[in-house]
Amino acid sequence: MLVVILKILSVIGIVLLCLLGLILVLAVLVLVMPVKYWIKASKEAESELNAVFRLTYFFRIVRALAVYEQKKVSVSVKVLWFKLFSMEFPDGSEDEGISDEEFDSFLEDELPDEEDFEITAPAQSEVSDDELHSDLFGDDEEESEELSEDGEDTADQPEDGEDAADQPEDGSEPPVGNAQDSAEDEDSEGPDGFFDRISGLAEKIKCKYRSFYDKIVKVRSEIRYYRNVLNSNEAVYALRVVKKRLKKIFKLILPRKIECDLIYGFSSPDLTGKVYGLYCLFRNRFSKRSRVIPDFDKAVFEGSIEAKGHFNLICILHNLICIVLNKNCRKIYRSVKHHRNKAEREAGNDKEESSSEEAA
Repeated sequence: MLVVILKILSVIGIVLLCLLGLILVLAVLVLVMPVKYWIKASKEAESELNAVFRLTYFFRIVRALAVYEQKKVSVSVKVLWFKLFSMEFPDGSEDEGISDEEFDSFLEDELPDEEDFEITAPAQSEVSDDELHSDLFGDDEEESEELSEDGEDTADQPEDGEDAADQPEDGSEPPVGNAQDSAEDEDSEGPDGFFDRISGLAEKIKCKYRSFYDKIVKVRSEIRYYRNVLNSNEAVYALRVVKKRLKKIFKLILPRKIECDLIYGFSSPDLTGKVYGLYCLFRNRFSKRSRVIPDFDKAVFEGSIEAKGHFNLICILHNLICIVLNKNCRKIYRSVKHHRNKAEREAGNDKEESSSEEAA
């Protein structure tokens, strides 16, 4: 029995090892296999620009195609024979709407015939001004009269909570207001109340100015911190490493072969000359059959261009890892992260203090 269990476990272990080896092989192939792309664009004298972009990866298992034709872009991605997604972007021209003839035909189809479609005017009845006024304002006037009557009745009667000592014995009406309340109202409307309002307004303005000044101080400290970081030796060395690695990635992604037959020109002759200078700099990447003719007299763009290239994911991943593992880059990242966490803690403490002050 034990021998059978050991054999089953050995078989399971062998299967798991095979699966692990297969996963590792697939991962290596994914990183090593090249990503190939092909671009072609053409434009004639009286036609619009047409362009095609095609990308293949992993023995053409993954395929992507983007087509620009008649001011429309369509994108589709396939894995084997299955389409992952397909999208189409229409042109940016506005909708012209429905023409008058189409609109008339739509109305004729939707609306009924003239015999069935009749409009009858409502019967008009004569109404006097008094009846109209009573219909509009009669209920409001009755309610206001009832409220006024109820208010007079209730004003004459004393409340239940009032003491009998507060009412005069001879049956005369009690005084309408209290002398003390009127004195307090007069005092509040005096110069002291005015000065209290002015002092409160001055305190608000002072608080606003203090908060605005604190914000300016924080912004200046942030600018000073990042300026010191950029001027440090670590930042200089880190920028050199980043620039070097990004340049390598850019060289890997650039097309390996370009063939073109172009006649181009811009409204500005200076720009035409600059573009031709860039073409001369990358002349080694163009095939010998390529032909580029600049036109300095008018704006024109005619011809076709075709480019092919490939790159490996492992090379791009290697350059990115070199950037991440660089000690200067990591040091700057830790410094910036620590500074941000400190700023967040200070902001949280300020909010707690302001909330406690408001509660007090």
